[in-house]
Amino acid sequence: PRSRGLGDVYKRQKKKYRFGKYRSLRNPEGGTFNGRRIVMHMNGTIKTNMSEYISRKVKPIPISRERKQKQQDPIVEGERSQLRTLTMVMFWVAREGRWEVIGPVSLLSRKIHDATVETLIDANKTVEHLHATKDLTLTFLPIHPKDAVMFLACDGSLAEKGELFCQAGLVCGITTKELAEGREAPLNLIGARSGKVDRVCAGSLSVEAYSMVGGVACVEWAQKCYQEMANSLYDPEWARRRIHEWDQSTPTWLLYTSPSPRDRG
Repeated sequence: PRSRGLGDVYKRQKKKYRFGKYRSLRNPEGGTFNGRRIVMHMNGTIKTNMSEYISRKVKPIPISRERKQKQQDPIVEGERSQLRTLTMVMFWVAREGRWEVIGPVSLLSRKIHDATVETLIDANKTVEHLHATKDLTLTFLPIHPKDAVMFLACDGSLAEKGELFCQAGLVCGITTKELAEGREAPLNLIGARSGKVDRVCAGSLSVEAYSMVGGVACVEWAQKCYQEMANSLYDPEWARRRIHEWDQSTPTWLLYTSPSPRDRG
């Protein structure tokens, strides 16, 4: 069986390399890595969640009732230190599997220097959301490489009044061609980003274009990672030289962008 084959590979590798820990994920409890609990089922499906890490690490910032009445007051240095620590913890949670809070946490990080009591309240709202949904589980379904299609969804927003930077975000993953045909298809998320745009954008289309450029780079990086895992002789420089050639062995990818306001009507 496949499991015994993988065990034999591990035994051979252990003789050559030094491993810290080894644990099979094919058990009811699975294993933990980078704050995630990972369980692999016999059909190849993988499920992950960060319930334990959120319960242990993500804590709200105490705010007195009197302070909440003065939301525009600047915070003191002790509160700023707590806000910075909380933001970094939530950034880790967002990057490792709770991608729906990447946007709020990214915006929060830009307010630390000039934070007010309202900023603390907003941070605690994100903490409350994470605790209320701490058992949220990501499911990664098995997809055969020959059927794999990479997808990308990206969008951007202009800076609001009084803000200096626009915001761009994206999410990418692996699915099958059935998605493009409007049919039900497995969808495995593999990455998401959200952050400020380091340039002046005159309109929403320019922000969306900037987001798309970053998204295409993210998809290409994922393709190269796949090639390196599938082919031990893979040469990134060789791939760069034939970037414009069609390669049936590489998963194709679909691009989805949100329409601009003028197109939505």
